[in-house]
Amino acid sequence: FQSAWAPVTDGPVDAILTTNNGSNRVVIGGAFNTLNGVSSNAIGAVDPNTGASVTWNWHGPTRGSFRPFDVVGLANFGGFMYGAGTGNGGSFMKFNPSTGDLVWIEGVTGNVENVVVIDGIAYAGGHFEAYCGAIPGNNFCTRVASRNHLMAVDDTTGALLPWHPAANSNLGVFTIAAGPQTLVVGGDFTRLGGVSQQMFGMFKE
Repeated sequence: FQSAWAPVTDGPVDAILTTNNGSNRVVIGGAFNTLNGVSSNAIGAVDPNTGASVTWNWHGPTRGSFRPFDVVGLANFGGFMYGAGTGNGGSFMKFNPSTGDLVWIEGVTGNVENVVVIDGIAYAGGHFEAYCGAIPGNNFCTRVASRNHLMAVDDTTGALLPWHPAANSNLGVFTIAAGPQTLVVGGDFTRLGGVSQQMFGMFKE
C-alpha cells in the first residue's frame, strides 16, 4: 500500500490497470482532461510508486460538451494494452504499453464497453450498430459495415473481420470476457446470432 500515491485527475476515473510487459506503469482511463495538472484527455499513465506522470503518447480527442470521449475499459493481452472508449460514437484501441503509442484504432457508431483478444483476434462489444473504419468513432460516420453490438478485427493489423453474430436491442452488449478459445457475452439482448439468447451467450472457436 502506497499512502503517498495520489495522482490527480480533473474528472472521474473509469478504468485503471497496471501494464504487464515489464514497463512498470499504471494506466488510468476515464472522463478527465488533465492528469496531475497536465493535459491528458481520457487516458494517461503514472508511476506505480509515486503517482507521478510518465510517458503516454496517445490521448483521446478534445473532450467537448457533446458526448465527450471517455476511456471506460482497459485490458492486457500478449504484452499489449487495449482500451475501450465512448462518446460521440465509440472506439477501441491497441497500445504499446511502454510508450502509450497507438498501434491501431477502430471506430464505431456507439459506445464500446470491452475488448478481449483470443488467438490473434480482437473482439469488441458495446452499444454500436456499425463500423466506421480505422478512425475515431462517430455517431454520424460513413458506415463501412453493419456490426450490431459485436465485432472482430485482426489483432496485428486492425483489419475488419467478417464475424458478425449480432445482438439485438438498442443497448446490446455490456460486457465480454475471454476464456480458452471461448468468448462470453452479457448484455441487454434477447437474441444473439439470430438465436433466442436472454442476456448471455457463449461462442467457441
